[in-house]
Amino acid sequence: LCSQLMGPAGAAEFYSEPTNQPNTLQVARISNLQGNPNLHSEQAETVTAGFVFDIGDRSNLSIDYWRIRITDMIAEEFGDILYENCLDLDTNPTQNPLYPDCTRLVRNPSTGANATISTSYTNEQEVDLAGYDVQYNWGRDVGPGSMVLNVMATIAAHTKTRPNSEADWFDYKGSSGPSNIRSVNPYAYDYRLFTTVNYTVGDWNGSLRWRFLPSIKSEPPVRTLASLDQPTNDYNIFDGSMRYT
Repeated sequence: LCSQLMGPAGAAEFYSEPTNQPNTLQVARISNLQGNPNLHSEQAETVTAGFVFDIGDRSNLSIDYWRIRITDMIAEEFGDILYENCLDLDTNPTQNPLYPDCTRLVRNPSTGANATISTSYTNEQEVDLAGYDVQYNWGRDVGPGSMVLNVMATIAAHTKTRPNSEADWFDYKGSSGPSNIRSVNPYAYDYRLFTTVNYTVGDWNGSLRWRFLPSIKSEPPVRTLASLDQPTNDYNIFDGSMRYT
């Protein structure tokens, strides 16, 4: 099927030297994005619930649960999914080059390399996101001034996506994904932590901030069983400021 998509000359060139194959770093894959007049407004199902606890003088804790699910999200089709539908025996059992998704994949007829992909906007992509937001506030008089501590954490319960209703759900929580759909930010950390300490004395105010992101694995292990990619290290960034008013 791949040879048929490339054409005789392109296939002969592409497969002539097995050790000299192009990859995505060498060959740009350009999408020919087209509009779709048949789109309809997407609808989201959302659930939120939260509590606020006063746990002491100038101290409180809030916990919020949230879940967002969209089953008809407006987004551009993902090129890898078109390739998957074209080449997969489950969706194209006869390996027909005229299968609709195959006809939208253009290969260079001279080299066999990727050329363009015809994509459009659809209402097919689905997301199911859930998690918790936790915030703790603490304030006290310390020495000659006052100190305020704020700790915020976003904890992911799941980050599920799929390109259409017939595809399997994949949960990208704790990974660099998702990238099997558009319009959803990648890097689905297990949690994100942001801590701020402010100290005020008279007209002076100082602030120290700490942002922490835990280690994440690469996306391929979520969708396949094997990957040579290694998890990232934890990420820490500190910054401070001083102000006089």
